[in-house]
Amino acid sequence: MKTISEFDKKHFGIATCEICPMSDKAIDKLLHKVANLYIRGVRPLMPHIPGFCIFVRKSVHNRIGGFDERIKLAEDHDYANALKR
Repeated sequence: MKTISEFDKKHFGIATCEICPMSDKAIDKLLHKVANLYIRGVRPLMPHIPGFCIFVRKSVHNRIGGFDERIKLAEDHDYANALKR
């Protein structure tokens, strides 16, 4: 609920969150940290929203026509780019 209240409070149209490992293994923590740094780093050039954690207002989703169902793989990447435009 904290995420939704922050989403509303800041009037975001779309948001995601950092990914966290389900294990306590050092390698899992490291790889997740690297992935989060990558996602943050490429955001200005190529936004990425992990498909398992997308918060988007219905009006924004409808404005871009939703997900392109013709795409078989990585439709979340296409969705993020459509939202950027």
